[in-house]
Amino acid sequence: MRTLLPFYLSFLLIVISVLSHSNVWAQCCSPGNPVGGSTNQGLLNKGVVRVLTFSKHSNSKIYMQGNKEAGNGPLKSANYNYLGMITSYGLTNKIGIETEFGYFINKTQVSVVDNFNVKGYGFSNILISLKGSIVNNEEKNLEITGGLGINIPSSTKPQQSDGNELPIDVQSSTGSYGIVAQTFIYKNLKERKLKLFLINRFEQNFTNPQDYRPGGKFYTSVFVSKSLNPRWAAILQIRNEIRGKDIREDAVFNSSGGVFLFVAPQLNLTIAPRWNISILADIPAYRYYGGTQLANQIAGSLVMTKDF
Repeated sequence: MRTLLPFYLSFLLIVISVLSHSNVWAQCCSPGNPVGGSTNQGLLNKGVVRVLTFSKHSNSKIYMQGNKEAGNGPLKSANYNYLGMITSYGLTNKIGIETEFGYFINKTQVSVVDNFNVKGYGFSNILISLKGSIVNNEEKNLEITGGLGINIPSSTKPQQSDGNELPIDVQSSTGSYGIVAQTFIYKNLKERKLKLFLINRFEQNFTNPQDYRPGGKFYTSVFVSKSLNPRWAAILQIRNEIRGKDIREDAVFNSSGGVFLFVAPQLNLTIAPRWNISILADIPAYRYYGGTQLANQIAGSLVMTKDF
C-alpha cells in the first residue's frame, strides 16, 4: 500500500488542478452515483489491483417540483467538491473485493437571506463489497457478476459548527450503516468492435442515531462502448435512477426522492499500458422530483484508472 500512496496523492493533486480551472455543473445529490468509466469494469484476475480516482463538483441553483421549475426557495444555491477513490483487488479469478470512499472538501448551502452559508466537510461513507463470477463464458464473450457490500459511516456523530449541529444535507456522512447489492453483465461483440454493459445497483441505508434514514436508491445503467482505434474509445451511457423518500423521526420527508434519466457521452483514452483516462458529460434527459428540490444540472467528470 505504501508504494501506491504517492500515486494516490499525485493524482488527487492533478484532478484538483484540472477541475479548479473548469466551469462544470454537476448533480446536487450523493456522489455515490455510478461514475462513467468506473462501473463498466468486471472482475480482475487474481492478484491484480485496480485504482480509480475521480473528482466531482456540484453547484445547483434551480428548484423543481415534479418535472417543472418551481421558482425560488429558501436556498440561493448549494454546492460540493468531492474527491473519490475506488480500489479493486482480484482475490481469485472468480472472486474480488472492492472499496469505495471519498472526502468532501466542502458541502455548502447558501441562504437567500444575507447570502448566509452553512458548510460541512470530511470523509463520506466507506463501502466494502465482495464480488463473484456468476457466468464467465469466454467462447461467447459473456460475463455476469454479482456483488454485495456493506456501507460504513465515517462517523455516527453529526458534525457541528459553533456548537450547533449542521443540517443533514451538508453532513459528509449519512451517519448510518447500509447495504449495497449490484449486478454486472458484459457482452463483447468483437466483430463490430462493440462492448455492451448492463449494471444494476441498489443502495439502502438504515436509520442513524439522529433518527434519519436516507431513501433507497436503485440505478440501472446501460453502456455501449465503441473502439475507435487502439487508444481511443467512445462510450455512451444511459442511466435511470429511482430514489426513495427520506424518513426523519418516523415521518416521510415529502421533498425528497424522484425518478431521473441521464445520458452520458464519454471518451476514454489509453495513455499507457494499464493507464486509462476518461472525460464525460452527465446530461439530465428527464427529471421528476418528489416535492420541491434543488435540481440536477449538467455534470462534468474526470476519471483515471491504473492497474497494478
